[in-house]
Amino acid sequence: MSSTTTSEHGLRRVIKAVSAYVPQVPKPKKKISLTEKFVWTGIALFAYLIMGQIPLYGVTEAPKFDFLQFARVIFAAQQGTLMELGIGPIVTAGLLMQLLKGSDLIKLDFKNPDDRSLFTSATKIVTIIVISAEGGLYGSSVYGPLTADEAPLAIYVVIAQLIGSSIIVMLMDEMVQKGWGVGSGLSLFIMAGIAQTILWSVFSVVPGNDGPVGILPFVISHATDGRADDAIFRTGQLPSLFGLGLTVIVILILVYVEGIHVDVPIVSTKYRGFTAVYPIKLLYTSVIPVILSSALLANAVFMGQMLWANYNPENKSPIFNWIVQFDPSSKGGGQRSPTGGILYYMTS
Repeated sequence: MSSTTTSEHGLRRVIKAVSAYVPQVPKPKKKISLTEKFVWTGIALFAYLIMGQIPLYGVTEAPKFDFLQFARVIFAAQQGTLMELGIGPIVTAGLLMQLLKGSDLIKLDFKNPDDRSLFTSATKIVTIIVISAEGGLYGSSVYGPLTADEAPLAIYVVIAQLIGSSIIVMLMDEMVQKGWGVGSGLSLFIMAGIAQTILWSVFSVVPGNDGPVGILPFVISHATDGRADDAIFRTGQLPSLFGLGLTVIVILILVYVEGIHVDVPIVSTKYRGFTAVYPIKLLYTSVIPVILSSALLANAVFMGQMLWANYNPENKSPIFNWIVQFDPSSKGGGQRSPTGGILYYMTS
């Protein structure tokens, strides 16, 4: 027996042994009705929304720089709450495992039920590792300076909250996918985050620079003095009727394209005369490529921001400038996109 085969068997035993201590959601022992699935899906959605409103305990002020602002929509994340990391670590771990499997660094036969189960267990273990790493790195880098003076041990409480809440999200996604709910938990959380943003943009009565932030309250408040048309285009990044119209158009286009499919004829060689068609959707892969590519870029930019903020805040290092550059004024909450380096061309 070769050393490679021995190491593979040893790795399999380690994964099986570790997976016994990893929390998991059991599959339903009986068939779940559609009503029950909607109930469990609603519970997962409600839990996500509540966690997105609970602030991190021990944090008395918000960080001036939001390292994940560019990826919060795709990660279904909310700054300063238990959903600070959102689904980011879960997507990152899934992307890593898919890359390892696609490059044949992990040799598994998905036709074999044991190999599929092993891959699922390995993915969950890697997910917990990524959650712990990102929670520790993000918590210490972003919230560490805010808690070090008042309560030195508070940072460990913040990190524990980030890790614990991300594990709960992982389990809720597993619950939905194992048959307790409908669809995918990750897609559900992304949809909920986007819907929440749209509703906030339309109905929010929070005051802004020129009136309420929400489009509808803004139109009502300006209709009395004949300036309701100001809502078509608004200054800054405030919601506008033009942006709302574009959002509706994009949604209608996506709904139409989602229904487009090609019927591929199938003929049986074993049973003569038997024919059928197999419909293949135009958007066969759905939003998975968008999520995976966004996760890859988000993690690259996040690490670039960490390196820049700690080792090259003035853009004076030739080596780090070759990797990424940011606007030095962004330390106080300014521009958050790369302004130079390899990451700039990756995200442009």
